[in-house]
Amino acid sequence: MNEKNLLLQLFSAEPRATLEDITETQWSSILELAGKQHVAACLYHHLQETGTLGMIPEDAKEALFQAFQANTFRNMALIAEFRRITEAFSKQEIPVIGLKGLHLAEKIYPHIGLRYLRDLDVLVPAEQMESAYRATLALGYQCEKVITKQDLVAPHHHHLHQQYHPDKAIILELHGYLIEDKNIEMRELWENASPFEGHHYRYLDSEDLLLHLCMHISYSDLFKIDLRHYLDIYMMLKNQSEKINWEAFLVRAEKRGLTKGVLLVMQITSELFACKLPEQLQRIVKDDPGQRERINHAVDFMWQYDKSSKGYNAYKSRVFVPDEPILRRLVKRIFIPKEELSFYYSLDPDSWRVYPYYGRRVYDLFQRHFFMLIRTRTDSRQIEAVDKTRILHRYLFGN
Repeated sequence: MNEKNLLLQLFSAEPRATLEDITETQWSSILELAGKQHVAACLYHHLQETGTLGMIPEDAKEALFQAFQANTFRNMALIAEFRRITEAFSKQEIPVIGLKGLHLAEKIYPHIGLRYLRDLDVLVPAEQMESAYRATLALGYQCEKVITKQDLVAPHHHHLHQQYHPDKAIILELHGYLIEDKNIEMRELWENASPFEGHHYRYLDSEDLLLHLCMHISYSDLFKIDLRHYLDIYMMLKNQSEKINWEAFLVRAEKRGLTKGVLLVMQITSELFACKLPEQLQRIVKDDPGQRERINHAVDFMWQYDKSSKGYNAYKSRVFVPDEPILRRLVKRIFIPKEELSFYYSLDPDSWRVYPYYGRRVYDLFQRHFFMLIRTRTDSRQIEAVDKTRILHRYLFGN
């Protein structure tokens, strides 16, 4: 059995039989894979909970413990900083929702150190983005990009450019929306959110959290993610399934145009962790060759993940993915509306200085995509990756 399957089976309710078959040589590969997929800390805790931690080699046990310990200390620091930020926001009456990892680490996983957190994702009302941004500057956060009024109304992106605290080494993303190009009524989402007792922030309700996780994997990242994100959903199925109103969940998914992506993500999670889906989902999931192909492609991308999804930008780009002649796509990407162009280059959209930047846009697109374009026409692995992404993109965004 290969290391990928062994890693997945170690997350089963009874990992003992799997552990008996793993050689010391395989442990090295399993640990490397668990690290890349950001699930090492959770694996340590799971083996401990199932009483099988003593069955693994001492050096493997120590490596998993170090991952768990580092995650715990890091998450404690991030959550403490999140509370510092929300306290500052509360003084200005800016409501806050903690997104993804923050919510999961505190509310879904059984221990605060099990969910790997890369940064802080904070949702604020879009109309209060400027006030929130100024509050973060007062807290010591910086941004490499010049933030303009266009950034603050977020017309072309769902969050501000990343901010960084130089002393704390913490990255912060202020979100005004959850995603572009999808009809998510933010007022409804805020109304559904629940306050975190004793603190100045809220969390998404179970249905919206699960939808957000599915949407992030599928529509936002086109399945260019690590196992950690499917583990999030497995943890929700394992620990929250009885609390989720599945009918309401499906109604919201349909209303927001997320059903295809949601069902595909849920099927993949079910297969990866050998867990049963709720009956309401089982009745409507697809079981056909097309869906099997899409599942296989998505899982392939997951195992290729290595530290950062930035390496997949070529396969997510609007230059490469749509089924349209490449020259037509490039022309569309060059001659974007001047408001969008001014957003990318931190310009005043009403100034004449915007127009010369179309020349800069040509240069930047050429620099960014020319060699990738050559590779996607000559490198067999790149050709295969783009073809797989197009299949997934067509399924999610096609009519």
